[in-house]
Amino acid sequence: MGERGAQGEKGLDGIAGRDGRDGAQGLPGLQGEKGLDGRHGIDGMHGKDGKDGLDGLGFDDYDVRLDEARGVVLSLGQGGRVKEWVIPSTFYTGDWEPGKEYPPGASFAFDGHTWVVRQKNSAKPEQGSPLWWISSRRGKQGREGKQGPSGKDGRDLTQMDPQTGRKW
Repeated sequence: MGERGAQGEKGLDGIAGRDGRDGAQGLPGLQGEKGLDGRHGIDGMHGKDGKDGLDGLGFDDYDVRLDEARGVVLSLGQGGRVKEWVIPSTFYTGDWEPGKEYPPGASFAFDGHTWVVRQKNSAKPEQGSPLWWISSRRGKQGREGKQGPSGKDGRDLTQMDPQTGRKW
């Protein structure tokens, strides 16, 4: 075999070769930094229609009444469904009765004053109590009036039969 000769001049580039085969899968990379929230996507598919709701309530389905144990009550009801609300208000119940329980808002006459209940109770009203407040105070005693005219002479009832009403 002979000796190797000297390097020749550079020749022309050859034709480009084909791409090589894909390499093996690499190892997973490190967790990246948290990115910004993305834009909202398009709406999803519509779900099934739900059951029909109950019928609404109309004017024929309500009542407003005074319940002396609770006060003014608004109630709405239909088909066994009833919802009640006690409406804060003042309502007059007459003269105070010992032992009777009064709800907030009840008012009554006692000792010449008109009292209003602040907290449900059955105690005797007294000034300064947190249970009551006075709505109106008793007025001062007026002056004595003028003498009126004399009345007609009466009948003698000393000899009357109490059962028949006739004289004896």
